[in-house]
Amino acid sequence: MCKNFQKFCISTPVTYPMSVDPTFEFGKFEVTPFTYRHAFLVHQRSKVPPVFMGPTAIHHGKDKATYSRIMSSVTRSCPNLKTGTLGFITDGESALYKALAEEMPNATGLRCFRHFLTNCRQKLNSIGIKSRRDHKFFLDAVFGCSDVGGLVDSEDSVELRSRIDKIKDGMNERERFLLKEKENYESKFWKYIKKNERTMSENMVKSKRREAGMPDDGTGTPRRSYTNQSESLNNILTRQQEAVERVHKKKSSSTKLRFVKDVWEAVINHQTTETQRAICGLSNEYKLSEAASYLQINQDEWFSWDTVRREEYVDNFNNLTIEDVLKKKTIKSKPIPSQIRPSCNPHDDLFPSDLKDFLRISAGLSTDVAEILIKETEFLLSSPTAVREMPTLGIEARKKFCVASQTCKRGYYVCSVFSDHVWCDCQCFKYQKLCKHSLCIAAMQSILKTHIEFVSKRKKATHKSSLLPPIKDAAGKKGGQHKNAWRPRHQQLVTNKDNASNLVVQDRPFTEIHHNNYPLVVCFLADEPKALHCHQCKIEFPRCQLIRPYDIVLSHKERWQYRTKEDPLTPRTSSKFTTKFYCVMASCVLRRFHYFTSSFLEVPKDVKTRLHDSHLSLLNRELNYPGK
Repeated sequence: MCKNFQKFCISTPVTYPMSVDPTFEFGKFEVTPFTYRHAFLVHQRSKVPPVFMGPTAIHHGKDKATYSRIMSSVTRSCPNLKTGTLGFITDGESALYKALAEEMPNATGLRCFRHFLTNCRQKLNSIGIKSRRDHKFFLDAVFGCSDVGGLVDSEDSVELRSRIDKIKDGMNERERFLLKEKENYESKFWKYIKKNERTMSENMVKSKRREAGMPDDGTGTPRRSYTNQSESLNNILTRQQEAVERVHKKKSSSTKLRFVKDVWEAVINHQTTETQRAICGLSNEYKLSEAASYLQINQDEWFSWDTVRREEYVDNFNNLTIEDVLKKKTIKSKPIPSQIRPSCNPHDDLFPSDLKDFLRISAGLSTDVAEILIKETEFLLSSPTAVREMPTLGIEARKKFCVASQTCKRGYYVCSVFSDHVWCDCQCFKYQKLCKHSLCIAAMQSILKTHIEFVSKRKKATHKSSLLPPIKDAAGKKGGQHKNAWRPRHQQLVTNKDNASNLVVQDRPFTEIHHNNYPLVVCFLADEPKALHCHQCKIEFPRCQLIRPYDIVLSHKERWQYRTKEDPLTPRTSSKFTTKFYCVMASCVLRRFHYFTSSFLEVPKDVKTRLHDSHLSLLNRELNYPGK
C-alpha cells in the first residue's frame, strides 16, 4: 500500500497529486485517508485511473500538531515523499495544509475549487445576495463560464492581480444595484476576493496546477483541482460501514478496532482482489491501462498456475515502476519447484496394489467404498497444502498433523501418530474407526497396513441381540413402520426389436430417490438457461460473466418425491424424471452419488468439440475424465 502510494505520487512521467481530506461520522474519532490514483489501472465506467486508499490515520484532534505527527509518520513510511512529491490537494483547512507544506517543502499545495465555490456562495449570502440567479454574475467573474475564463484561469499571480482590478467597477455597480445602496458603495464581495488573492495565486492558478502535476484537459490547460478522490473514498467507507451495521445491528457505534477490522480492511482487500482480477481480465470494475495492457495474463494460463505463482506475479506487478511500464519491461517469473512431498506420491509404495482387497477383507468395507476412500486419500496426499505438522515444545512429544477438511468448522482435523496406528478426531473415525485423514497420515509414516490391522481389531464385534429380529410392538418402540415407505431397487427397461422387455437388476448401490443409471452429462452454462445453482452445494453458477473453465456444469436426470393432501405423511415417488445441475467438483458429485466413477460421465459430441484444454484439465482433476 505505501509502496504504490509513494510510486504514483512522485513519478514524473505519469502522476496525479495526492488528495487528503478528513472523513466524518465513523465514531468518536477522526479518520484521515491519503488517496492516490493507480496509473496502471483504468476504471471501466469513468475511463480514468481509479482511486486507491493509501496510508490512513485515526486520530482525535484536528489541530496542526496532530496533523504534523501524522505527516511525520507517513513520510517515515514513505521516505521519498518528503522530497519527491509534486503536489497535494486539500479542502483549504489551514492546519492540514500547513502540516503538509512543512513535511513536503518541494510540493505544491492546491485548493479544491468546489470548496472555494461554496465559500464564495456563503459570502454572497452573508452580504444579502441570496438568489442563485444573482450569484451567477459574481461566480462567473471568479470561475469563468463556457466562453470566458475567470480569475482562477489566470496564468500566474501577475495576470491574476490585473484581472482582479478590472472586475472591481463591475462588481461595485452590480452589488449596488442588487442591494440598492448609494453611489459611493464599494463591493464587499470584491474585498473578499482581494483578501483571497494570495490563496488563488499560490494554490489555484494555471502555473501552480501545472507544477503540482495536474494532467491536461486535452487543450494544454491543466485541469482544475478537486478533492473528488477523498470524497469518493469517503463514500466507499461510509457504504461499507452501513453494510456492517445492517448485518450486525449491535455495531452501530463503531470503535477504532471495529472500524479497522470491518471497514478499512474490507476496502483494502476489495481493492487488492480487484487488482488481481484485472491482471487476468476478470474484474468488473478495473482493467489494465493502455500502457500496462501488455502485462495482462490469459485466463486459461492464470487458472493453470498455482496460488504461489499467482502471488509472485502480482508482487512483481506491484514492484514495477512507471518508467518500467513505459519501457515495456516484462515480468520474468521463476519456475516454482513442486511442493508435493516426494514421499507422498500416490504412485509410490504408499498404496500397494492389493490395498483395496486389504480394506475389504480386514476393515470389512465394500468395493465401492474402498475405491472412494483410496481416491480421497490420494487427493490429500497429492495436495501440497493439505497436511501440516503441528508445532510442539517437547522433543519427545507425540507427533500430530493437521489435515485440511472442507466440512470441519475449524478447517482441519488433528491426527495423532502412535507406533502402529494413527488416531483422528473426525466423526468418521469415531464411528467407523477408519477415515481418509488417518489413512493419509499412516501412508506418510509408512504404517498403513499395521494401522488398518489395528483399527480392524478395535471394531466392536456384532452383539448377539442384533442377530434376532426385533419385536416391533415392544414397549418404547415408535411403531413397526418406517417413516419412508419401502421402495424396490431401481430397474432398467431394456427393449429389443420384438418390443420385448426384460427387467435387469442394477448391481449399483442405489439407496436414494435420485440414484439411477443415467450418466452425468457435461454441458455449457450458455446452453442451459435453467442451470442457476448446484443442487448439492447450492452455490450459484457464474452466469453474469462466464469464466473458463468454470462455464461447464453437469446435468442429471433423476426422480423426486412429493406429498399429497390425501396422505401427507407418505411421500410418493414421481413417475417422470427432472433434470438437476451440479458443479464440476468431486466433493459435490461424490457426496450426492457415492457410486460415481468416470464411466458415469458422458460428454456429448457437440460439447466435446467446444471443450478447451482447461475444461479437460478440470474434468480430469475432479472427475478422473480421461479426455479421449
